[in-house]
Amino acid sequence: MTDRKYELPEYGENAFIAALPEILSAAEAFRFLRNMPSYDPIERTLPRHLRVHCLMRLDRYLNPNERHISLERTIDVTIRQGYIGRNPNSKEYFKRIHNHYEKCRTGNMDFNDIPMESTARGISLIGLSGMGKTKSVQRILHRYPQVIQHRTPVALVQVPWIILECPYKGSLSQLCLSFFDQMSEILQTNLRKRYLSARPSIDQLANRMAAVANLYAVGLIVIDELQHLTEAPGTGRNEMLNFLVSLVNRCSTPIMLIGTPKALPIVGGALRQARRASGYGSTFWDRIGPGPTWDHFIENLWQWQWTNEINELTPEIKEVLHDESQGVIDIAIKLYQLAQMRAILNSEMLDSPEIISAETLRRTATEHLGLIKPMISALRSGSVEAESRYEDLRSLDMQVSAILQSALGTAIEVKGEGTFQASERISTEISKELSKRKESSDAARDFIENTLAKEPGYDPVKALETVLSMLKGELNGAGSLENDSENCQRASRLDISEHDIRDIRTRSADICLKTLEQLGYLRPPFQDELLEGSSLFIENER
Repeated sequence: MTDRKYELPEYGENAFIAALPEILSAAEAFRFLRNMPSYDPIERTLPRHLRVHCLMRLDRYLNPNERHISLERTIDVTIRQGYIGRNPNSKEYFKRIHNHYEKCRTGNMDFNDIPMESTARGISLIGLSGMGKTKSVQRILHRYPQVIQHRTPVALVQVPWIILECPYKGSLSQLCLSFFDQMSEILQTNLRKRYLSARPSIDQLANRMAAVANLYAVGLIVIDELQHLTEAPGTGRNEMLNFLVSLVNRCSTPIMLIGTPKALPIVGGALRQARRASGYGSTFWDRIGPGPTWDHFIENLWQWQWTNEINELTPEIKEVLHDESQGVIDIAIKLYQLAQMRAILNSEMLDSPEIISAETLRRTATEHLGLIKPMISALRSGSVEAESRYEDLRSLDMQVSAILQSALGTAIEVKGEGTFQASERISTEISKELSKRKESSDAARDFIENTLAKEPGYDPVKALETVLSMLKGELNGAGSLENDSENCQRASRLDISEHDIRDIRTRSADICLKTLEQLGYLRPPFQDELLEGSSLFIENER
């Protein structure tokens, strides 16, 4: 727990809220969310193959605007308000957990002998693919620790947030199972084995999700890529709607739904019908139109430039960038990234200046973004029906990645091998030789790394000859890689630290138990089990 005091009494008296980071002002939120890649103007003078690598930094570019600030505030309010109804200092909190336990134990979903008021709300974020929804939400949530350990007033584990991604054409049951898998990974345990039967129904899955979310004080459940559920075979709109409504109503945990416009009918229907639907509203991130917001975005982005020529930003370039991206942030960044790559590589092969002009941007879009041309045309037309057919940019991500990787290879070929590329080539050749000898991959990897580490300044040809000679047994002491690996493992077993569990177990029972608890090998029972009885609740009531 923390001793930090809040100005608001409903926050300061709640241990779950008091453990969260401080509330940010708009200026503080802007500074936190802003993720500017490293850049030094002197990098313009670097060799071309290194500057192509620098371009990869733009993948991490995030310059927040009013949308991001508003989203940060909405998420922060949602998490804190959701915890007001779950105060570990109150009897009602433990009664709520007991209520969920009884539902799981009896299978009676209507078991509710203790009426309780929930402060959790449902929110949603809808927008075209490429608008930075997921990246922004992840950036906001990473300000909060994912796991908080409480010792007082009772031993509890708090999980402030969890993000679930709907698998493509996946089912509702797969979404639920991913919740148990993610929570198991976060808590380093196996919740699926503990709470789920062999073939649980959707209703049982939703109820157990609610029970686990309450037991571990989950602050926000984010369900991303919701539109994928609409592609699932055998999953109808009504079934999805009923599931989401049931989940929002049963969980005392706020739920955030993220998706493209294709998921809008599902999201809207679920939030309207749920009891806590009014929440804090549904947010729609549309494309950025021409105007001050777009100009601000492009003017800031334009500074991250690695051409050896200083290219000025003109009104025509702003217009072309908007026309070719149609205001979709991810497309604009990738187009600028690819245009710089084109200018840098062309200057090497064609001995031309590294110029980024409106014409360069048009040609880059034509040559490298042809895969999304139907989507751009649909957005230009303004047809809602046409837009709905082209709202997923996953194929663009793969295409751009392939282009950039190809560019990296071209740059290396032109400039020749450096130390890193030579080492990579050596490792590849050695791996092939090891494969012929049928050595294990683990032993092979260790052998390669250790050998190359001894002589990092080796000439590539000499290094390769030396390693291959060792493999063929021409050098003294060269034996089976498996035997070398076993010898290393045998030697490491002799070095036992004072915290090694094999040494701890030789001590007295009391000292052994205390030591294991201090080192985190053992946890309080409340933290591991969903309570197999109600004795703890009775004790807290007394």
